[in-house]
Amino acid sequence: MTSFIHACIFILCVNFCLGLQCTYPVHIQLSAYELTLPNIEARLNNLRRTGGAICEVHMEFDCTTRILSIEFKQSTEAVHLRSIENVYIHTMKSFISDKSTNQTTTKTIIDLLCYSNDRCDQKFILEYFSQIIRIHHSYWTSIIRPLLTTGNSKKDECMIGIENQTKLCPNKACSWYYSTDTKFNEGKCENIDDRMLPMLKFNIIVKLYERQANSNDNMKPAAIRAIFDHSSSIQFSCKFSNCNSQYNGKLIQQVLQQHDDFWKMYKVCSG
Repeated sequence: MTSFIHACIFILCVNFCLGLQCTYPVHIQLSAYELTLPNIEARLNNLRRTGGAICEVHMEFDCTTRILSIEFKQSTEAVHLRSIENVYIHTMKSFISDKSTNQTTTKTIIDLLCYSNDRCDQKFILEYFSQIIRIHHSYWTSIIRPLLTTGNSKKDECMIGIENQTKLCPNKACSWYYSTDTKFNEGKCENIDDRMLPMLKFNIIVKLYERQANSNDNMKPAAIRAIFDHSSSIQFSCKFSNCNSQYNGKLIQQVLQQHDDFWKMYKVCSG
């Protein structure tokens, strides 16, 4: 009898989970002239839906080519969320040089897992669409790149550790790391292909509880959110003496805080 009850509970749980409406696994790509909110909304509305336990979507926006790639998936292994969380967002922005083409690849990559409400994957895309495509290549070339390429010393020195102590690092790159988890700025001396320098990666992870406001909530029909976990990290590498100093690292961190839309999204979510 006990086994029968457990089996019934299991079946009910499965049916409940599969009641969540997610976008059927598909990959779409939008070119520069297609990047308008009405167009992407129409494209998303035409996509099939399927039942699932959790919705998953992967997005990549190449700022150089202005191509947005969206891949809807069926998650087989959910990220570790506490029972009070139902949304996981991982955003990574990268600026990586390619000296073979004399260009810099500027990308924003977003991974989302959610089970807050039906079609939460599509709702997230529509909500943050303008932030995703607002990124301009000039942001890297005019603001951040000069901080990682301007040097006046010929000594091959890098800052090492969490203090402004330097050491000789011939034929190596200087790297700088910052994480909100540790609160430490750490310098390193690393072997990195010169053709990829300078480079910068900026990560944001947010876990939150989200639900859609009901019409009888007596308020605007917008998402209601509560943040439960968040973290961010910055990593950059460069190739002139002491380019990863505490001063330069904190300056780049301030630039990101002032100009980056996804940092602002993280700050809003984190209260």
